[in-house]
Amino acid sequence: MRNPSRALACALSLLLSACGGGGGASPSGDKPATAPLKLTAVTPADGALAGVDAAPTASFDAAPALATLTSTSFSLSSAIGAVDARASVSGNSATLTPARPLVWGSHYQFNVTDAVAGAAGGKLATPSKTGFDTRMPTWGTTAVIDADAPSVAFSGGGNPLPTGGALNGDTISLWLMSTTSDTSHVVARHYSAATQRWGASIDIHGNSAQAYSPELSVDANGNACAIWEERQESGKFVIRAARYDAAGGSWSAPTTISNTNGPSSRFGASRVAQAPNGNIVVAWIQHQGDTTSLGTIDTAYYDAAAKQWTPARPLQAVQVNLYFPQVAIDAGGNAMVLWSQAGVWLAPLVAHAARYDAAAKSWGSATIVAANATEISYAMNVGFDPAGDAVGILKKDSSVDGELSAVRYNAAGNSWGKPEPLGTGDAGRGQLVFDPAGNATLVWGEFNTVLAMATIEGRRYQSSTGAWSKLPSVNSYAVSSPPLVADPAGNLVASWLSYTGSKYQMYAMRYGATSGKWDAPTLIAESVNAMREPALTIDQSGQALLQWPQHVGGHDSVAHIHYNRLGGR
Repeated sequence: MRNPSRALACALSLLLSACGGGGGASPSGDKPATAPLKLTAVTPADGALAGVDAAPTASFDAAPALATLTSTSFSLSSAIGAVDARASVSGNSATLTPARPLVWGSHYQFNVTDAVAGAAGGKLATPSKTGFDTRMPTWGTTAVIDADAPSVAFSGGGNPLPTGGALNGDTISLWLMSTTSDTSHVVARHYSAATQRWGASIDIHGNSAQAYSPELSVDANGNACAIWEERQESGKFVIRAARYDAAGGSWSAPTTISNTNGPSSRFGASRVAQAPNGNIVVAWIQHQGDTTSLGTIDTAYYDAAAKQWTPARPLQAVQVNLYFPQVAIDAGGNAMVLWSQAGVWLAPLVAHAARYDAAAKSWGSATIVAANATEISYAMNVGFDPAGDAVGILKKDSSVDGELSAVRYNAAGNSWGKPEPLGTGDAGRGQLVFDPAGNATLVWGEFNTVLAMATIEGRRYQSSTGAWSKLPSVNSYAVSSPPLVADPAGNLVASWLSYTGSKYQMYAMRYGATSGKWDAPTLIAESVNAMREPALTIDQSGQALLQWPQHVGGHDSVAHIHYNRLGGR
């Protein structure tokens, strides 16, 4: 017979269990679910305009967990990639503080993904993706650096105004200053971005010998190396160098880095490049004599750790017919020299390259980088991307519309690829630059026979696709090669000199990394008095400094340096 009391007890037990009675945990031990984190506000707001000091902030309905704010879950990016920034938490808000100022005239994307969680454990319910722009920079008023200084001199070769700048905007410019009717010295002027003022001129020449063709390279920290050709009493020329130490604020005494007992280096087309670690490479043509084009490409290398120059050494075993060298150096101090040479007299000039290995402290063998060793190929430009890979620009013949190509050096494989066609152009009058993402841009000015006027031409390499493309032509009566600079957000600034037949005009234009196109050119200055080729630098926030020599009359009259600044407000 069934026991009624036992049956009632069982039924009561089941009822209590189903209703959660008895105050015990569930058999599985699960805890109650935590409420999801909610985003309540984002600053700068989506579509807002901001300054370069903006620090994007996300506000939540509860405190976020700092450990969940990673570079993928809580990030800021420009058109070319991620922005280096540090996350922090204060109360219910999380902030990204960029390591450096943002860039004027750039678009930024602020991403907060559902991987962000609250300190209590609940994940973000709805991810957020907002964008904001920094205000566009504008050009200021043109001024003269020093109207009372002696006239700028021109040596008939090389860059009339070698210029370089640090990330903080401090700038160094070199020029030749006439001290007598037949003597010119190399002087340096320093521009302070903090005060927006120029310092007094500094004679870095060190003696009374005649100087020619100065060149300059400045690294990201503001350290610099200046080189020039200097005439000796024997009538031969040597390459001299002086280094600037930004921390100490002083120039070294100049030193001769070429072979003083060898042939002359006049019209040697010397080039210099300085790495962020302080290492320096210089290359030039060391001529066999004063009346022949035969010579060698000689190099000198400065080791910053050892604080000394290596003795000058040739990259060829014998004298050959040569075309001007181009140099570049990467962040690790590895260097590349690109030039053209003929195997025998009257043979075609063919592009060659040699690389300096900073770790091994030695030069590699000269390598032909042209597609065809029996056809002319002029070395036009060379540069390193941030990964240490190099790009050389070659031109098939000497005509204005010569066939251009780009040849890439792969650092991992220590090898050169095959040249890639870029169309036709006169890229020898241009400049090649890389942005932090490894995108490359090449611009130059050339005469367009169809339009019967000069145009600014360009090609752009996209690292994400590995392909080159043609930039739209810009019509202008350009009579100078256009300097080109890139900022950390991938924007570009170019400048050039135009001549209308009655007046000189200085122009500048900006390429937007987000829009992928050039803005309309801006007229910076114009005059009936002669102007010369411009020089450009740019700082970490996209502010540019434009300089150019300007005469008080024709090209044989007194000249002084004029400048203008592209700045944010």
